[in-house]
Order: sequence, then C-alpha cells, then structure tokens
Amino acid sequence: MSRSQFAVYQLKKKPELRNLLFRTYEELAQDQIPVQVANYEQVYLGTMKPGETPEQIKKDLEKKQPHNYKGHAVSTSDVLILNDNGATTTYYVNKDTFIEIPDFMKVTSSESGGLTKDTVGYEIEGKDGTWEVIDYLLVEGKNYFLMEHEQYGKDVAYVVLDQKGNV
Repeated sequence: MSRSQFAVYQLKKKPELRNLLFRTYEELAQDQIPVQVANYEQVYLGTMKPGETPEQIKKDLEKKQPHNYKGHAVSTSDVLILNDNGATTTYYVNKDTFIEIPDFMKVTSSESGGLTKDTVGYEIEGKDGTWEVIDYLLVEGKNYFLMEHEQYGKDVAYVVLDQKGNV
C-alpha cells in the first residue's frame, strides 16, 4: 500500500462547473470558491519515483501522455495527488506553480461515512474498538483506506474500507 503513485484529477464535464475551468487558485479564493473533490474526477493514476515533484510529473505527462490517460493536458484548475511512500500531498495546478491544498480529499461525513486520510476513532460495524486510517490508495477514482485498530495496532488484522466506510 505504500507504493509511490500519483493521480491527476480534472473538473467533471458538467455545465455548472464550466466557470471553474482554467481559473487560478487566487481567482477561486477571491470568489470564495473551495477546491473540493466532489467537483473532480480522476483521469489518470500512475506510479512515480520516490521524491518526484509535481513539476517533474507534469513535464513527463507533457512529453508523453500514457495510453490510459483520460483527460486533457495537465493545466490550471487540475489537481495532482502525490502519494510518496505513504506521505500524501495534494496540489492545485496554478499557472506556473503548484499550490498545496490539504483539504481537497476531506469530505463531510454524510458523503463518505466520515472517512478521510486523517480519520481516527472510527467505529467499524461488526468490529470491536476504534480504528484509524494509516494509509490510503486511489484506484480508478475511488479511495480505499487501510484501517488499524487504535488499541491493539499490528496485533490485530488490518481492515480495508472504501470511501463510504464499507468493508
């Protein structure tokens, strides 16, 4: 699960989201529009070299777009999520920079059962005690969370939950 990978997210092709396309982070902030995962879809998931930067990933994708890449070239308003051996960082693609947006993957409990990469104290139906997220993986636009028992840790089998909290 700690394999280094990255994902490219682009705005969903919905008429109500057109006004967000290719806007800078500053423009969105000025209009108080949050960058949230609900407006995006994953268009690519790939492996990355440990320590690789968003700039390097963007340049590599510009040179050669993989055959299973489903979007337009990486540009302003896109989001890159890098999972570098378990350390996950999310970036908004701005004109010439990348802006870290730590709240991108956070969703309200009504949307996903409360699971985020920072979840602790989670109760899993049919399992005793409370659990915490220790890693997560993006697969075809869906999040899967590796849960560890808070009291017994590695002495108990891990549990994998989807983004809705289902085992």
